[in-house]
Amino acid sequence: MLYFWRLCLLRETPERIPSNIGIAIGASGIYWVVGMLSFGLSRTGLSLTTIAGVSLLSLVIEGAALYALLTFKRYQNRYYSSVTAIFFCNAILLTLLLPVNLILMDMSEGLLLDIINTLSLLCLFWWLAIVGFILKKSAGISIVQGVVLAFVIELLVAVSIRSLFSEFA
Repeated sequence: MLYFWRLCLLRETPERIPSNIGIAIGASGIYWVVGMLSFGLSRTGLSLTTIAGVSLLSLVIEGAALYALLTFKRYQNRYYSSVTAIFFCNAILLTLLLPVNLILMDMSEGLLLDIINTLSLLCLFWWLAIVGFILKKSAGISIVQGVVLAFVIELLVAVSIRSLFSEFA
Protein backbone atom coordinates (compact mmCIF):
# COMPACT_ATOMS: atom_id res chain seq x y z
CA MET A 1 0.00 0.00 0.00
CA LEU A 2 2.90 2.33 0.71
CA TYR A 3 4.03 1.89 -2.89
CA PHE A 4 0.66 3.14 -4.19
CA TRP A 5 0.69 6.05 -1.76
CA ARG A 6 4.12 6.98 -3.14
CA LEU A 7 2.64 6.66 -6.63
CA CYS A 8 -0.12 9.10 -5.57
CA LEU A 9 2.63 11.48 -4.48
CA LEU A 10 4.28 11.04 -7.92
CA ARG A 11 7.39 9.57 -6.31
CA GLU A 12 7.03 6.11 -7.89
CA THR A 13 6.32 4.84 -11.36
CA PRO A 14 3.92 2.10 -12.46
CA GLU A 15 6.72 0.07 -14.08
CA ARG A 16 7.46 -1.73 -10.80
CA ILE A 17 3.97 -3.26 -10.66
CA PRO A 18 3.95 -6.80 -12.06
CA SER A 19 1.89 -7.14 -15.22
CA ASN A 20 -0.41 -9.74 -13.69
CA ILE A 21 -4.11 -10.23 -14.38
CA GLY A 22 -4.76 -11.42 -10.82
CA ILE A 23 -3.36 -8.24 -9.31
CA ALA A 24 -5.32 -6.16 -11.84
CA ILE A 25 -8.55 -7.96 -10.94
CA GLY A 26 -7.82 -7.41 -7.24
CA ALA A 27 -7.24 -3.70 -7.84
CA SER A 28 -10.46 -3.52 -9.86
CA GLY A 29 -12.39 -5.21 -7.05
CA ILE A 30 -11.01 -2.90 -4.40
CA TYR A 31 -11.74 0.16 -6.54
CA TRP A 32 -15.28 -1.10 -7.21
CA VAL A 33 -16.03 -1.68 -3.52
CA VAL A 34 -14.52 1.64 -2.40
CA GLY A 35 -16.37 3.39 -5.24
CA MET A 36 -19.65 1.82 -4.15
CA LEU A 37 -19.04 2.85 -0.55
CA SER A 38 -18.08 6.38 -1.52
CA PHE A 39 -20.97 6.77 -3.92
CA GLY A 40 -23.44 5.20 -1.51
CA LEU A 41 -22.46 7.58 1.28
CA SER A 42 -22.44 10.69 -0.89
CA ARG A 43 -25.77 10.02 -2.61
CA THR A 44 -28.49 8.98 -0.20
CA GLY A 45 -31.67 7.39 -1.44
CA LEU A 46 -30.15 5.38 -4.28
CA SER A 47 -30.72 1.67 -4.62
CA LEU A 48 -27.85 -0.76 -4.20
CA THR A 49 -28.32 -1.81 -7.82
CA THR A 50 -27.85 1.77 -9.01
CA ILE A 51 -24.79 2.29 -6.83
CA ALA A 52 -23.24 -0.98 -8.04
CA GLY A 53 -24.10 -0.16 -11.66
CA VAL A 54 -22.61 3.32 -11.50
CA SER A 55 -19.41 2.00 -9.91
CA LEU A 56 -19.15 -0.81 -12.45
CA LEU A 57 -19.78 1.53 -15.38
CA SER A 58 -17.02 3.83 -14.15
CA LEU A 59 -14.65 0.89 -13.83
CA VAL A 60 -15.46 -0.46 -17.31
CA ILE A 61 -15.14 2.90 -19.08
CA GLU A 62 -11.85 3.76 -17.38
CA GLY A 63 -10.41 0.30 -18.06
CA ALA A 64 -11.58 0.26 -21.69
CA ALA A 65 -10.25 3.75 -22.37
CA LEU A 66 -6.88 2.79 -20.92
CA TYR A 67 -6.80 -0.38 -23.01
CA ALA A 68 -7.70 1.60 -26.15
CA LEU A 69 -4.92 4.13 -25.47
CA LEU A 70 -2.28 1.49 -24.79
CA THR A 71 -3.36 -0.51 -27.85
CA PHE A 72 -3.16 2.62 -30.00
CA LYS A 73 0.32 3.36 -28.66
CA ARG A 74 1.29 -0.34 -29.01
CA TYR A 75 1.95 -0.83 -25.31
CA GLN A 76 -0.72 -3.47 -24.58
CA ASN A 77 1.80 -5.37 -22.45
CA ARG A 78 1.65 -2.51 -19.92
CA TYR A 79 -2.13 -2.71 -19.48
CA TYR A 80 -2.32 -4.81 -16.29
CA SER A 81 0.31 -2.80 -14.43
CA SER A 82 -1.22 0.49 -15.59
CA VAL A 83 -4.80 -0.42 -14.70
CA THR A 84 -3.60 -1.71 -11.32
CA ALA A 85 -1.81 1.59 -10.65
CA ILE A 86 -4.77 3.73 -11.68
CA PHE A 87 -7.41 1.71 -9.82
CA PHE A 88 -5.40 1.43 -6.59
CA CYS A 89 -4.65 5.16 -6.65
CA ASN A 90 -8.33 5.88 -7.34
CA ALA A 91 -9.29 3.73 -4.38
CA ILE A 92 -6.84 5.59 -2.13
CA LEU A 93 -8.17 8.99 -3.17
CA LEU A 94 -11.79 7.90 -2.80
CA THR A 95 -10.99 6.63 0.68
CA LEU A 96 -9.41 9.97 1.56
CA LEU A 97 -12.52 11.75 0.25
CA LEU A 98 -14.97 9.68 2.32
CA PRO A 99 -14.93 12.11 5.28
CA VAL A 100 -15.31 15.03 2.88
CA ASN A 101 -18.35 13.38 1.29
CA LEU A 102 -19.87 12.74 4.71
CA ILE A 103 -19.41 16.40 5.67
CA LEU A 104 -20.91 17.56 2.37
CA MET A 105 -24.04 15.48 2.97
CA ASP A 106 -24.96 17.46 6.09
CA MET A 107 -24.19 20.95 4.81
CA SER A 108 -26.42 23.29 2.88
CA GLU A 109 -24.38 26.52 2.71
CA GLY A 110 -21.71 28.56 4.40
CA LEU A 111 -17.98 29.14 4.50
CA LEU A 112 -17.18 25.59 5.62
CA LEU A 113 -19.11 24.23 2.62
CA ASP A 114 -17.02 26.44 0.32
CA ILE A 115 -13.81 25.18 1.94
CA ILE A 116 -14.92 21.54 1.63
CA ASN A 117 -15.90 22.06 -2.02
CA THR A 118 -12.50 23.63 -2.69
CA LEU A 119 -10.83 20.64 -1.02
CA SER A 120 -12.84 18.31 -3.29
CA LEU A 121 -11.76 20.30 -6.33
CA LEU A 122 -8.12 20.12 -5.25
CA CYS A 123 -8.46 16.34 -4.92
CA LEU A 124 -9.85 16.23 -8.46
CA PHE A 125 -6.81 18.13 -9.75
CA TRP A 126 -4.51 15.84 -7.76
CA TRP A 127 -6.28 12.80 -9.26
CA LEU A 128 -5.84 14.26 -12.76
CA ALA A 129 -2.12 14.76 -12.09
CA ILE A 130 -1.74 11.18 -10.81
CA VAL A 131 -3.54 9.62 -13.78
CA GLY A 132 -1.72 11.93 -16.19
CA PHE A 133 1.59 10.85 -14.66
CA ILE A 134 0.67 7.15 -14.89
CA LEU A 135 -0.42 7.60 -18.52
CA LYS A 136 2.82 9.45 -19.26
CA LYS A 137 4.88 6.56 -17.95
CA SER A 138 2.66 3.81 -19.40
CA ALA A 139 1.77 5.16 -22.83
CA GLY A 140 4.76 7.36 -23.58
CA ILE A 141 2.77 10.59 -23.83
CA SER A 142 3.31 13.96 -22.20
CA ILE A 143 1.87 14.62 -18.77
CA VAL A 144 -0.37 17.35 -20.25
CA GLN A 145 -1.79 14.84 -22.73
CA GLY A 146 -2.28 12.38 -19.88
CA VAL A 147 -4.13 14.94 -17.76
CA VAL A 148 -6.35 15.93 -20.69
CA LEU A 149 -7.11 12.26 -21.44
CA ALA A 150 -7.91 11.60 -17.78
CA PHE A 151 -10.29 14.56 -17.79
CA VAL A 152 -11.97 13.41 -21.03
CA ILE A 153 -12.36 9.87 -19.65
CA GLU A 154 -13.92 11.21 -16.45
CA LEU A 155 -16.22 13.42 -18.50
CA LEU A 156 -17.24 10.37 -20.54
CA VAL A 157 -17.97 8.50 -17.30
CA ALA A 158 -20.14 11.38 -16.01
CA VAL A 159 -22.09 11.69 -19.28
CA SER A 160 -22.61 7.93 -19.45
CA ILE A 161 -23.86 7.77 -15.87
CA ARG A 162 -26.31 10.62 -16.47
CA SER A 163 -27.64 9.04 -19.63
CA LEU A 164 -27.93 5.45 -18.36
CA PHE A 165 -29.25 6.08 -14.86
CA SER A 166 -32.42 8.15 -14.67
CA GLU A 167 -31.72 9.19 -11.05
CA PHE A 168 -28.98 11.51 -12.33
CA ALA A 169 -30.89 13.16 -15.19
